[in-house]
Amino acid sequence: MELLADRLNPDDIRRTIGTLHPHGDLFETRAILSETYVTKDGRIEHVAIAGTFDDADQAVKAIVEYDLTAGDEQQAIGFYLTLNPLKHAVAPMGHFGRGLMANDSSIARRRHFLIDIDADRPNPKATNATEVELNAALAMRDVVRRELLRAGWPPPMLEGMTGNGTALIYAIDLPAEDGGLIKQVLYALANRFNEPGAKIDPTVSNPSRITRLYGTMARKGEDTLERPQRLARIETTVERDVIVARL
Repeated sequence: MELLADRLNPDDIRRTIGTLHPHGDLFETRAILSETYVTKDGRIEHVAIAGTFDDADQAVKAIVEYDLTAGDEQQAIGFYLTLNPLKHAVAPMGHFGRGLMANDSSIARRRHFLIDIDADRPNPKATNATEVELNAALAMRDVVRRELLRAGWPPPMLEGMTGNGTALIYAIDLPAEDGGLIKQVLYALANRFNEPGAKIDPTVSNPSRITRLYGTMARKGEDTLERPQRLARIETTVERDVIVARL
């Protein structure tokens, strides 16, 4: 396994892209930076940069180069990947830049269903999870996966530890405009499984949703012994030949 200073795993980055975007799919990778700005309504938001790619190796090269050379303010607190493929009318950039990013009208089709499980913790946008908090999310993931298998779902095509939680990604095949189906299913799952300690995020239903890029660091907060920054990692992948036939 190729590991760069415990902060990047190019093999996992390539594997994530290859699993979600095989066969020449067009996709976007996005970096959320430490740098912030104030919105017109007074909110503080992180600057984001993005690049569109149709080649996994080119994307891995751009991510590694950026992460190893960025200064403190430009450091990525997280790297992400579009969950679904972009329309090929969008031109691949082949590098990171500032400007327009993928939106719902950019998506060709829904190919993946994301169940994103976060560890409960104080100020989740600015703190990393403790081991106890992370383990609560991992335990919920195991329950959700087991219960969905019992309900007739196939195994998830990708399962990973996101740094401060975990995710299950299932293969689907739906139009980008799904009439609210994905949103309804996520809220139903959240209502069924959420409990103190971990929560399914029901807001990740939009077609242009981004998901954690495994093999990169999750830097939501200061790196401490109690709340460390972690390398997001893939735990399992399976072939996408079995899709969820009915949500």
